[in-house]
Amino acid sequence: MEISLEAPRDLLLPKDTFVSLRIGDVQKQARLASSRTFRFPAPGDAMSVLGRIEVFKRVGHHAFSLEAFADDAHGVAVPTELPGLKMIDFNMKVKVPGSGEEQPKDAGEPKKKRNRARVDAATKYMADFGLEERLAEVMVEVLVAKPENPFAFVADKIQALAEKVQAQKTATPPDAAKPDESAQPAAPQEVA
Repeated sequence: MEISLEAPRDLLLPKDTFVSLRIGDVQKQARLASSRTFRFPAPGDAMSVLGRIEVFKRVGHHAFSLEAFADDAHGVAVPTELPGLKMIDFNMKVKVPGSGEEQPKDAGEPKKKRNRARVDAATKYMADFGLEERLAEVMVEVLVAKPENPFAFVADKIQALAEKVQAQKTATPPDAAKPDESAQPAAPQEVA
């Protein structure tokens, strides 16, 4: 899947500014440019996966060689441009899988499988309560009404939905919602 971002042509791009794009659990980042294309794994049936775009400015950097950190912790001082914070001192250690260290117990379980289970659970939860449909209805209402305070409008609508659902729960006992299949229909009575 490719996602293209285009900034306005007349935008003056500040130095050391970056854009980050996250789709599901995959995040990509690059220098902010007037046009940028990001490639992500195909989402398959999960086009409802949420995304996030962030723009941020670099405040410090430090280049290093991985060889210097092989299985041994070292201090890394990153100079910054932040007022009142000239340097951030990190303690960095590099661990290479398969270098004799014991792997975590869940390392064998594929990340995709765990993520799929989370997505399935979230989808079931949303379906159980009809959240997607109800929230979509509220969003349509706010777009039609265009209230001065859309947040209060949405909050009121959601509160009204919650009260309606609660009233339906208390008015209809769980067994009353299902017709008794063992009951025989009443025989027609003759009217004299």
